[in-house]
Amino acid sequence: MAVVNNHKRMKKKDEVERISISVNKKLLKEFNELIRKKAYISRSKAVSDAIRNYVSEFSWKQTEAGHGIITIIYDHTIKGTTEKIVEAQHSFHDYINSNTHIHLDKDNCLEVLIVKAESKKINEIASKLQSLRGVKQTKLTTISP
Repeated sequence: MAVVNNHKRMKKKDEVERISISVNKKLLKEFNELIRKKAYISRSKAVSDAIRNYVSEFSWKQTEAGHGIITIIYDHTIKGTTEKIVEAQHSFHDYINSNTHIHLDKDNCLEVLIVKAESKKINEIASKLQSLRGVKQTKLTTISP
């Protein structure tokens, strides 16, 4: 029976390279705690995922088209807020593929928009929504295919 070295059988795209990095002790402690909580199999896998997300986010900003998720938390009791959010969504209807509305409590709502457009347009939509009276927080998550 022949012994096969799995490392030699790896495809070229699966090749890995060892690196060495220096980080602040506090940051490393926080990172290790997150790794433990997320049950990563190794620190290397967690670092690879972090690098992949960083590269994806930076790449997205350089592309013409992309996808995004805009998350909005707002106080619907402030007069006109809900109407302005709906109005903004209608003005960008060509770019919004889907939305979900959730009542967080008696005053606050969560709106999630899935958008597809040029990166500048997605940022414009997020900025427009953030600027509305009654909007407490927006978060833009981008995906680069």
